[in-house]
Amino acid sequence: MDYSLNTPRGLLRFEARAIPMEPDFDPSPSVLWAARDITERENQEAALRQSQKLESLGLLAGGIAHDFNNLLTAILGHVSLGRLALEEGRDPARHLDHMEGSIRLAADLARRLLAYSGRTSPEVQSLDLNALVRDMSALLGVSHSKLVRLEVDLEPDLPPVQGDQVQVQQVILNLVTNAGEAIGERPGRVRLRTRLSRLDSGLLDQRMPAQDLAPGTFVTLAVEDDGCGMTEEVLARIFDPFFTTKNAGRGLGLSALRGILRTHHAGFEIASRVGQGTTVTLHFPAEEDPAPAPVVDAGAAGARSAAWGTLLLAEDEPTIRDLAAQMVERIGFQPLPAEDGEAAWTLFQAHREAIRAVLLDLTMPRRSGAEVYALIRALDPGLPILLCSGYSREAVPDAQGPDEPRGFLQKPFSFAQLEAALLELMARPTA
Repeated sequence: MDYSLNTPRGLLRFEARAIPMEPDFDPSPSVLWAARDITERENQEAALRQSQKLESLGLLAGGIAHDFNNLLTAILGHVSLGRLALEEGRDPARHLDHMEGSIRLAADLARRLLAYSGRTSPEVQSLDLNALVRDMSALLGVSHSKLVRLEVDLEPDLPPVQGDQVQVQQVILNLVTNAGEAIGERPGRVRLRTRLSRLDSGLLDQRMPAQDLAPGTFVTLAVEDDGCGMTEEVLARIFDPFFTTKNAGRGLGLSALRGILRTHHAGFEIASRVGQGTTVTLHFPAEEDPAPAPVVDAGAAGARSAAWGTLLLAEDEPTIRDLAAQMVERIGFQPLPAEDGEAAWTLFQAHREAIRAVLLDLTMPRRSGAEVYALIRALDPGLPILLCSGYSREAVPDAQGPDEPRGFLQKPFSFAQLEAALLELMARPTA
């Protein structure tokens, strides 16, 4: 077992084994307790995981910049063609549709990158491994040479697993990156495959000895490549910290992978042959009774009669502030724009009685959106507030209560998304 103890040296982590025994010198039932301090080892593993996450982000940067430039080229080209269509009296709707599609792809890529890099502390939640692999496709696609073909084979209707999304993403990304590098600058294939597996104690002891896995149902993810493969000598050392076969000394995450899998109570297998490729298979315990998905009431978006009066609009980016002001005015509100958090707080105090809703960016100078939100809530717990951010949702401050009239909107957002979020918020019953 692993456990923590508060000591004069601070919080320490221990790894222990308890063994029942009957010593000759004492007829009473006894237990031999052997404990080892693993605090330093876990600290080093955590630091290594973080450094390897940053390193893999560096590997992604070139490919992501390439993909973003392609999307920006498409957007700029359709802007030019749309202008020409207007000058010639033709309908530019086709070019607008293409621009919107490219923008959505760019926003989706940015969201995945934020999700991968955003958190440092684990947050265990119910994960759909198939959805995670599908959602990472854009990131996975830029993590290797264009000559390498990425194939995805997902078994449908798999049960969810318990895990930290960012850490599981890191494992998948590092394995795909290593697989692509094993192929090198030649045509090759990397294949991701998910399956449902049932492993009893005999199979676990045979295939994954000393990994302390409990028998049961597992969601299995295999990463296969047809690269150079590994020798027996390399296989024996791949989990050593900082060991790498790369000239640049990267060593993308196999030692960190073992630590992440251990915290997820997951197992792994590695099969490799020189000249034939490598397969890394991960086994995540399946959730037995996943929580039901929350039911979303979509009917509230039709309450257009609630969209009137003054809306405090706090956004420090002038272009977005002007755009959002035009959107909320079209919805039915009278925008009261503020260029930063301090201006938003000043305007709220001056127009408190007239303000019916707030659109609040979380990242602003002078006063942050979270600080302005707390100040407004202290004076008016029932005021509808729509928070928005270009960063991950984890930056949203905690809700004041279950019935608080509050929503969140991820940037970038369309007019339809802003309208639906505001109308749903305004339609909620007030306390």
